[in-house]
Amino acid sequence: MKLDGAREVYGPGFVGGETYVLKVTETAAQAAEPRRGYTASGNDPMARMRKNMDNMGLGEDAANCSCIEGNPCMSPYNCKNWANRFEVAKAHGWKGHS
Repeated sequence: MKLDGAREVYGPGFVGGETYVLKVTETAAQAAEPRRGYTASGNDPMARMRKNMDNMGLGEDAANCSCIEGNPCMSPYNCKNWANRFEVAKAHGWKGHS
C-alpha cells in the first residue's frame, strides 16, 4: 500500500525508512516487579518441525572416500577425486563393472 502516492507503508501507519520510538511509562510498583520472558510450550508442532529441520542435513553421506579402498564413491560430497573416481578405485583394486 502506498502513502501519499510515494512511500511504502509497513503495517498500520508505519512507513519504511522512518525511525520510530516506543516510550513506555510504568509506575514504581510495575518497575519493581520481577521480569519474565515468554517461553513457548513444547506442544507447538511448528516449533518441533523447525527444530527437526535445523538438525537435518542436506542429504550428504557421512562416509569417507571409498575410491581409495577400491570402490568408486557413489556421492560427490565425500569423494576426494570425483572426476577420476573410477581410475582411483581401479588403482586400488577395483575390477570394474561386472
